[in-house]
Amino acid sequence: MYIVETNQNKIKKKSESKITTDLSWNLFAGAGEKFLGFKFADRDLQDDGTWAIVKKSKWDVDEKMWVANYDHPEYWTVPENRNVWQHSVLLKHLQGKHRGIVATSDSGVSDVPFIAADIDRHHNENAEKHIERVIRVGRQCILMFPHLRWLVEVNPNNGSSKIYGFGRKAIGICKARIMAEKLHSVVVQITGQNTEVFPHNMPQILLPFRRDKITIIAGGELNKVDRYKIINRKRVPYITYSMCEFHEWWRGSQQYDEKALIETLEKACACQVMSPIGDIAITKSLSLAQQMMEQAYREAMGFTNSDDVDVQGFALKSSEPPTGSANRISKPNGRLPKNSSQILDSIRKNPNAFDRKREFSLWLSRRLRRVPTVDEVLDAYKEHKMFNGLWEDKELKRRADFRAILPYVAKSFDASMCGHDKSQRPELDQKINLWKGRATSTFVWQTKFTTIINQKRKVDEYGTVTYSNGKKRKVCGKKLPLVMAIVEQVRSDKSDGGIPRDSIQGWWEDLADEGKLPKWSIDTWQAYRQILVQIGWICVNHDYSHRQHKAKTCKITYGNEPLVGTIYTYPSNTYSNTTTSIIVVTHSSQENLASDNDLIPRPPPMAQPPPIRRFLPSFEEQISWN
Repeated sequence: MYIVETNQNKIKKKSESKITTDLSWNLFAGAGEKFLGFKFADRDLQDDGTWAIVKKSKWDVDEKMWVANYDHPEYWTVPENRNVWQHSVLLKHLQGKHRGIVATSDSGVSDVPFIAADIDRHHNENAEKHIERVIRVGRQCILMFPHLRWLVEVNPNNGSSKIYGFGRKAIGICKARIMAEKLHSVVVQITGQNTEVFPHNMPQILLPFRRDKITIIAGGELNKVDRYKIINRKRVPYITYSMCEFHEWWRGSQQYDEKALIETLEKACACQVMSPIGDIAITKSLSLAQQMMEQAYREAMGFTNSDDVDVQGFALKSSEPPTGSANRISKPNGRLPKNSSQILDSIRKNPNAFDRKREFSLWLSRRLRRVPTVDEVLDAYKEHKMFNGLWEDKELKRRADFRAILPYVAKSFDASMCGHDKSQRPELDQKINLWKGRATSTFVWQTKFTTIINQKRKVDEYGTVTYSNGKKRKVCGKKLPLVMAIVEQVRSDKSDGGIPRDSIQGWWEDLADEGKLPKWSIDTWQAYRQILVQIGWICVNHDYSHRQHKAKTCKITYGNEPLVGTIYTYPSNTYSNTTTSIIVVTHSSQENLASDNDLIPRPPPMAQPPPIRRFLPSFEEQISWN
């Protein structure tokens, strides 16, 4: 891109290099003898408050120059020779060696090129409130000083913003401080007392156009261009913002694009304001972002009557409860599982559009139990509002992206891992009744267990074995049949006999919602699993299996051999194949066992195996709970 000037019918083109050099001297025309920068400086601050020239003590291979040997640089000396292009401070800034303006009382500054407001977003700060503050501060800046050209620099990682107001020419330092003080008195009413405004209570600030930030001007983000620098006599390319486009905007009359700023802030804050998923009744067509912009504008203009603005919300209650995670369906019917909204929200918060499309394609494939076509995924992408802006703007690009993504999904997607078409809840209820009967016959039902989890075994150099304290957990025997039924339900006929924890968690949460199990947690699951091992219902071999399916997942497997509860044949040597564990399981006193005499079974006849050995986990005969 070139700047074209006409003089006596002669066309003169200014390149990026020339514009950069001219802007550099305009920015630092009255900067005094110091400017802000990183790495090493030419002068160091002494103990008496004076600045001394630093002796060049070592050669910097990357910078190709002698540098100082201290590690707290602050300022450079402004070069005096305008004809030396190597001293372009702005060029160093564009190359990633950040530079800035210093407006301290001892820096000799007489003019500054701009005033600026710094609006930081702190940790765990609400994204919508931060976006609203940035919008309101930006409008106040334009309202108070319309003769300045205002741009916004946004941190893409957290949404922190700086609003710069460039003057047509250099602004005197006294005038700039008065302007900044007036702006600060208004901004603090919106953002709080900790907001800094350059050069009022902010003595130094870096220039905009940083490669790691997003610069917003009229028309959206400032364009970037390819430039070159010479390293070891070779042209090395790098990408930076276009100073020609900035110069053209600076000479114009437009301010930054507020719509582009909102879109950038939403992506940076991972807060894309859109309607929720499900059967949601939207009571007003005005979006939340538009309401926020209108409210901020009215407050900036002095309209404080809330009755003038009719702000409607969303009816967040669905007309029909969502389908449970066990009731899978062969194709979407408008009803989503319980965690689908959370999954879609996490996908929607991804600021990378391509990654968002890839994650959504995987999510849709799991729901369909097959890889969708391009048209199907586009329809679902539009239905669930996973896009930004208008649908027609980038429809062709979305189609091209999905055409490239779906073959990748086909290589990593296994439909056999997505469950069945019909509900499996009746099967689970059948297994629950079966295991409740077994718990009654083996004295498990009326027992309260105490176990220790996360206990680590240590052996010192003398061979002494010690155990850490771990965590003590209590387990109710009435809940064990439900957990064992879940384990048997999710166990499939895979070669490694693995039991996926995600499936266990899904069933567990369904039963927890019904009040039949405690709230799911890893510690609770480990405690129940240890008790199941102790009473001999399962055997955990803790061998990690590298599965042959495409996911390459490693899981703790539940061993098939030896079978726990093998059929007893009399006579035989009495043995117990309950796994040895370092966890101690303690039972409650016998008084608790007699609280319900109807549930205590008769003692086994003589010469019979103990009750715990009498039933197989695959025993098909149902023992009624009643």
